[in-house]
Amino acid sequence: MKIHILESEDWAKCTLSKEDVSKWITESAEEASALLLDVMPTLNIIVKPSLPHISNNKGVGGSTYDYELVDITFDTAIPLGVDKFRKYLREAIFHEMNHAMYSRFFPREGRQLYWTVLEGLGTVFDRDYADGEHFTNVETATDKEKLGWLNKYIVTSTRYSDVPDDSQGMVYQVGVWLVDRAIKNSGNNVVELTHLSPDEILQMADII
Repeated sequence: MKIHILESEDWAKCTLSKEDVSKWITESAEEASALLLDVMPTLNIIVKPSLPHISNNKGVGGSTYDYELVDITFDTAIPLGVDKFRKYLREAIFHEMNHAMYSRFFPREGRQLYWTVLEGLGTVFDRDYADGEHFTNVETATDKEKLGWLNKYIVTSTRYSDVPDDSQGMVYQVGVWLVDRAIKNSGNNVVELTHLSPDEILQMADII
């Protein structure tokens, strides 16, 4: 695993030093890697401020392209302060590294179920091991509503684009619900579930 701090004019706008940001990212990535149990020798984490996918309410963002490439980005103004920045940075790294690991075992596919389980695993992993707060503000649906979404959009959809416009909150809520039920029914933790296919996790959740 390697951390690549990319050169950018935006570093000059940052209220934190490049060295501090690099240190915090490296510490979090090493911690997440140890928890995930599997060595990812070819994983690259690229870091560049001010990419478009920064979360508006956290000032940090991340994306996973496959099991070898993750990016981390952030608002150089550090609008929520250093402590919150470090917390949300750690969450993002844990979340994206779980995605990278899952992509290693189960290459990405078009089915909505895959993406729902992927986000569920990433969210539960950063929640359980990095005190993550991903999408807790939209955790408002009842189990009946989640089951309705699952049956109507997720199990039947072969493409991510088939889901409604508000799919992001729906996908995260259903994904976490599936993973939490699978953990409860099996006694396995979220790390162990990263070795199971979306269909196996759905079956283990015992919902439909």
